[in-house]
Amino acid sequence: QGLLWHVVWMSSRSHTMHNTSNEEVVSECSSLSEGARLHAEIPASRWCVTRADLRDLRRRVRQAVREGTVKPTDRDEFDTSDMSIGPNLHTVVSQYIKPNTAGSGASWALSRHPGGLPCDLFVTHAWAEGLYEFVDKVLASWPLGARHAWICTLS
Repeated sequence: QGLLWHVVWMSSRSHTMHNTSNEEVVSECSSLSEGARLHAEIPASRWCVTRADLRDLRRRVRQAVREGTVKPTDRDEFDTSDMSIGPNLHTVVSQYIKPNTAGSGASWALSRHPGGLPCDLFVTHAWAEGLYEFVDKVLASWPLGARHAWICTLS
């Protein structure tokens, strides 16, 4: 089973991400939810997670699978007893991340770190790959010295 995943090491001197006009957005969001406010105030380049966050997400999703709150669908017929691939990222977002962040409206990354974290690693993925395998591969290839990763699924 070929899975697409890619990790890019970002040097803080040679590559940064920018979120323009944050001040304009913040001034217009006084009636927005806390999550929307965080997303307006914190630059997108800081919507990051740590290695510990990824390990915790894998553990929590595995628990949700055991409890039946994350379950196979017609589009993702994952094996609930499998510990190596897991539910795909579409399933994880719709059945775990969105329900668990709906109260605040914040992304999973900002719900964990409301002030954001400086990004020094960018991770992209295939939406059809399993969460357990994705997390395991990212953690195994995490560059020495990198502390925080930006992952679209979690940002």
